[in-house]
Amino acid sequence: MKKKFHPEFFDDFLRIRARIADPDGWEEFKFQYEKAERTVILHPEEQSKRLRKPPLAGYRCHKFKSSRRLKGKADMRLVFRVDREQQTIFLLGLGFRFPEENHEGVYDYVGRRAEKGTPTGDGD
Repeated sequence: MKKKFHPEFFDDFLRIRARIADPDGWEEFKFQYEKAERTVILHPEEQSKRLRKPPLAGYRCHKFKSSRRLKGKADMRLVFRVDREQQTIFLLGLGFRFPEENHEGVYDYVGRRAEKGTPTGDGD
C-alpha cells in the first residue's frame, strides 16, 4: 500500500514533543510510532478499529503505546483511512488519546481536519 499524509500530519509530532520532554522518551516514542505505521501499512483493517462518530466516520484508528515501558492501555492513536481502489492509506493524524492541561486530545484536532476534507499530502 502507498501512504499519503494530511498536510498537517507532521505538525502532530510537535504536539507530541511538547508532552514528551525526556530525550530518551522521545526516541522511544519515535520507535513505537514507526512500528505502528508499519503495522497500519501492512494490516490496516486487522490492526485497527473503525471510527463511527462524525466527523471521523469512515476513518480507522490504530492504538499503540508511546513507550514499551508504559503500563496499562495504549495512550496513542494513529488515525487513517484506507482506499483499496487506489491502494493507499491516508494518514490523517497522530496523538495522545486523552487531553491534558493546555493540550487537546487527538480526536479533537483530527476531527477538525476530517471536516475540511480528504488529505492530499504525498507519501514517501
